[in-house]
Amino acid sequence: MGILSAMNSAVGGLGAQSFALENISGNIANSSTTGFKRKDTSFADLVRSNTSNPARVASGGVQASSRSTITLDGDIQGSKVDTHLAINGTGFFTVSADPLDNTIGARYTRAGDFEQYYDSRNGQTYLRNGSGYSLIGINMTPAVGEDPKGPITIDKTSQSAKASTQITYKLNLPTEPVTTYSTANKTVAGANIYNPNWPAGSAAPISYTISKTGKVVGNQVTDFMNNSISGGTVTVYDAQGTPAVVQLRWAKFDEVPSSPTPATAATVTGSSALPANGSLTSLNSTTFTVSLDGGAAKTVTFGAGAFTGATTRSDVATAIQTQLDTAYGAGVVTAKVDATTGVLSLESAAGAHTLAVAGADVTSFFGATNTAVAGTNVIPPSADAGRSEWGLFYRNLETHDASNTTDAVWTQVSSNTAVTNGKLGRTAVNDGGGNVPGSAAWTPTYTNTAPTGFFFDKSGKQIDATSAIAINNLTVSGKNFGTLTLDMGATEFADKNGLATANQLTQDGYSTGAFEGVSIDDNSGIVSYNYSNGQTVQKWKIPIAAFNGASYLKAEDGGAYTETIQSGSPIEIDGTLSSSALEASNVDISEEFTKLIVTQQAFSANSKVITTADQMMSDILQIIR
Repeated sequence: MGILSAMNSAVGGLGAQSFALENISGNIANSSTTGFKRKDTSFADLVRSNTSNPARVASGGVQASSRSTITLDGDIQGSKVDTHLAINGTGFFTVSADPLDNTIGARYTRAGDFEQYYDSRNGQTYLRNGSGYSLIGINMTPAVGEDPKGPITIDKTSQSAKASTQITYKLNLPTEPVTTYSTANKTVAGANIYNPNWPAGSAAPISYTISKTGKVVGNQVTDFMNNSISGGTVTVYDAQGTPAVVQLRWAKFDEVPSSPTPATAATVTGSSALPANGSLTSLNSTTFTVSLDGGAAKTVTFGAGAFTGATTRSDVATAIQTQLDTAYGAGVVTAKVDATTGVLSLESAAGAHTLAVAGADVTSFFGATNTAVAGTNVIPPSADAGRSEWGLFYRNLETHDASNTTDAVWTQVSSNTAVTNGKLGRTAVNDGGGNVPGSAAWTPTYTNTAPTGFFFDKSGKQIDATSAIAINNLTVSGKNFGTLTLDMGATEFADKNGLATANQLTQDGYSTGAFEGVSIDDNSGIVSYNYSNGQTVQKWKIPIAAFNGASYLKAEDGGAYTETIQSGSPIEIDGTLSSSALEASNVDISEEFTKLIVTQQAFSANSKVITTADQMMSDILQIIR
């Protein structure tokens, strides 16, 4: 019985090693198969008897089974085909064995050698790998009622043109623009400001006409170009895809000084003289107050014996000065007496100040009408200090008649600002005396009904939001492109070259585009269509599926798998892809050859056991004879 059992075990061993050889052979055969996962062999012993005596338990037979290596990745290798894909890490591509047969369940694979395949049955182009499986994706623009998940199709029809509806413009304007005129007149103050004002008595200049009409005509072009800077260009399209280049240009029209011109002083001058020398004792026990720049009043007061018969008018001014220096600091407010008239006055330091005097005894020092002259030399700071104003224009005609006074060569883009006192867009009117603008007797007078400039504060920040400006009937070279929306964001910071710097100048239209191919984003797995007009349309997203029990997936032909109860249902994960790449087989040839040698030796040893058992059986039979 023992010899027969040994022979049976050896036969089982031959079968097990043959099974292992079969796996090794398959692994070696698929060592170059994209995404192939090798099959390892596991051996399990079989107990021959169930004797309770451990010392009598003999080695039994062996059973061989395959062990999956689905979860072991292969190396990622580059490819020249854009649609070849490799999964980095965990997960599988979801594929269909037949994109036209919905009854066939989904399958899963790591073989990402997908290429465009035209199916003559329905005229669609799919992404199919070398094993005939079509890649399934999620449609990012599904039709109403359409299941977004399905086989990825490639639509190679041309893309229709789209008319431009919006221009996005982000830029910085220089605080000091360098124009042709300012370059030639560097010593002229304000040479880089294109001022729509003009001196009384002179004819209305070109700049005024521009601000009034919102257009630059032929005979104004040279002057306009000399006083403006380029703002860049952008190409817009109509509904048929006809392009037109829109040229932009900026002119600076106003700059409010950050600081007002300082006054020589603010003064309060008395309306009558102080008492004569020797008669100033009348000022004893008197008080008055002084207020500087609207602040709290400071009191100047004198005791009963402050002045005597020897006191002079200059002594009074000195006594007042002493108290003012204590109240405000030395030199802030100065008391003076005119040596000829004997009139007392107070004077502030130079600058934008106001002075006022009051109190019960103020008339004893300054007279009854002094308040009328308080602060007469003051220039108060402007609420718009540091503000600047610019005008934006676009070109209508590439060529023009320099003598034309009607047709617009450049048209102004109105800002729709809420600022009411800008210079650009003001309209000159007859003054109070009925004098017409530009006449010798006319006093410059304007209305500010429709300011159209772009305004910036002293820090260079745009004053008004201009994210939805309507450019009505944008016309270039005689073609009307309708109304476009200008989304603009600008700053006004110093630029050493004095130029406008466009950080973004784009629009949303395009011409007709021929299909050029597809591209796949590594991070998002999004499949995009690329067109000759430069447009890219995101169409599909490639899902990556994972399984809790991936090792228990059922293998199918072509490196595909189907789910089982043990594997669980697929779970969509946020995996990453490598496009223009393939995952190689995880077979290690050197390791397979090592296993092959071991398997061969084991097979030979099992065959030797059979030979030995046969010899032993012959010997037993000889004994019987």
